Amino acid sequence: MKSRPTVLVMASGGGSDAAEIVKYSKTHYPNIDFIGGSDMAPGHAGIYGKLENLGVEVHHFSTDYQSAALRNFLRQNPNIKLVALAGYRANVPDDLTGRAMMTNIHPGITSPFNGDMSVYKNALESGDRYFGTTVYNMAEKYYSTKPIAQIAFERDMWWDLSLLSEVAFAHTHALYAITVAKLVLGSALDIDEIAAEAQNNITARGLPGTHTIIPVHGATKFQWFNTKKFSPNYMKKYEAR
Repeated sequence: MKSRPTVLVMASGGGSDAAEIVKYSKTHYPNIDFIGGSDMAPGHAGIYGKLENLGVEVHHFSTDYQSAALRNFLRQNPNIKLVALAGYRANVPDDLTGRAMMTNIHPGITSPFNGDMSVYKNALESGDRYFGTTVYNMAEKYYSTKPIAQIAFERDMWWDLSLLSEVAFAHTHALYAITVAKLVLGSALDIDEIAAEAQNNITARGLPGTHTIIPVHGATKFQWFNTKKFSPNYMKKYEAR
């Protein structure tokens, strides 16, 4: 009997990104198993409650990715095909990235990475019209890595930091959940599926309508967005429904 692919989803804090990945797959891709992990002890991170409520066991890896516990865990669980970092703040040594594919998310659509959530504030202050999220492969060098997948949206100029963040999370949760599932199953990304789920999240969370934007060549090859050079040949725009 063929073993089911497993994702180890890691978080240091509230675990909302991790929970969204698990919830989407359980609904749409039930043949994927999940295990949770955190560098924070039980009682100090929300990922424990969120994932355990979804039937996912969460393991504590005491310090960071250099801990022997995590190395042994990956060695003892060969079904783990992907490690999805979802708000996990520890460093990842190079030798661990080869044990399983590792992905992470970056709150932005331009390169190089800015590195933290200040990109939301910077986007507002710079007057950027477009904002979004990138999923990237941790096996690559941090500043030269190519994105695996990206999503963007147009914002209204009256949005404040809180609203921009909420709309960004709606898109991030759609992009990351579907990308993780497709990578584990070895399937091509479906940009229509990603955009539809982003719009579903916007509606369900009572957020203002916006255009969801994904590169038209996104199913096979992703490139960095250039916010100064959007063109009809470079993107596919989805209207809010």
